[in-house]
Amino acid sequence: MMSHISIVKADPQSQLGASLNQMALDYMVNPLAGSNNKNIIDATFRKLWQSKNNRFSHQYAFEAQIDRQTLGMITCYPIKVLKQLAWPTFKQLFSYRKLQLFYYEHFAYFLTQEP
Repeated sequence: MMSHISIVKADPQSQLGASLNQMALDYMVNPLAGSNNKNIIDATFRKLWQSKNNRFSHQYAFEAQIDRQTLGMITCYPIKVLKQLAWPTFKQLFSYRKLQLFYYEHFAYFLTQEP
């Protein structure tokens, strides 16, 4: 018997949603979290996932599932909403990570400069 895929609203308590966001962002998770530390990155993206009004929130996500097992996730919002979420996303990141965001970015910038 073939199982059917169902699309369900994402759960803010799901640990998987934040992890899938990180996988999709790949190398961008470090500058967004302001750290290379996996525990800090995980905690930052978990907070974003559980919160509302940011680009990485469960609020705009849906999970594809078979037998309640998550296969993947999709985040959906109109472009207008995407643009409106830029500032609230930054404010949330800043509230979680404070000046570490700036120190990380400043340090990363100098690492990429030619002598």
